[in-house]
Amino acid sequence: MEEKRIRVYLCEDSLEGILSAVHAAYHSRYGHHFIRIQEGSYVEQDLFSDYIQVVTDYAKADSVARSVRQKISLQAWESIMKASLHYRSGKGQDIYRFLNYGYQMGGNVINFIGEEHIQRVMFDRKTVTREFERMMGFTRFAELRDGSLFARIGPKCNLVPLLAGHFADRFPEERWTIYDENRRLLAYHIPNMGWNLMRGDLSKYLPDEAFSEEQENMEQYWKTFFETIAIEARKNPRHQQQMLPKYYRKYFSKSGDKSFD
Repeated sequence: MEEKRIRVYLCEDSLEGILSAVHAAYHSRYGHHFIRIQEGSYVEQDLFSDYIQVVTDYAKADSVARSVRQKISLQAWESIMKASLHYRSGKGQDIYRFLNYGYQMGGNVINFIGEEHIQRVMFDRKTVTREFERMMGFTRFAELRDGSLFARIGPKCNLVPLLAGHFADRFPEERWTIYDENRRLLAYHIPNMGWNLMRGDLSKYLPDEAFSEEQENMEQYWKTFFETIAIEARKNPRHQQQMLPKYYRKYFSKSGDKSFD
């Protein structure tokens, strides 16, 4: 095998960013064994590799997405789509190698978990799916004074795209916003016009006065109710932690109230 310098494609930490790097890698014809894909804003570079910055190209990313669905399988597409939302560094390379095998093996690639890259992609998919299913129940919307709905979240994985699709189907006639404070990423939905993603610090645009009086009253009623019905002798912190982990409790009110603790 010809010895070459390793070529590292640096890309944005997003599904579109990773797929843009995959597109660039395949069209380079440099050789899969000499290519690495690294997502994220920081990479520790070495003297024995060449680094290429890839600009996210939605048209090229969409081309790769269509290719995966048509030439491998819909399950393979769902696997890499969800794996790209994991918080783990290095997922870009695993997705790239997953696709290398997928184009050779077809849809059976998802069962070839003896290969480490495929194994990690499938594990990441499972982790993201598990947290997404939990967040569908734990996401809480508050009413703003303009009548729209707002939810503040902070999941470990990047769940905003999945949650946006879910709530667009559930609340198609509502104006709502879901904000991930960890990634400064928000999805906003307009009735009959779908939803979009954007980045930014929402805190300076959403003061406490933005919430409706009805929302304020509802939270106060809930706090009073919770404190009134609580029976000291029947408290079961372990069971409560299993049903509602503390990590998610601060998002159950607009202010991050800890009444559940």
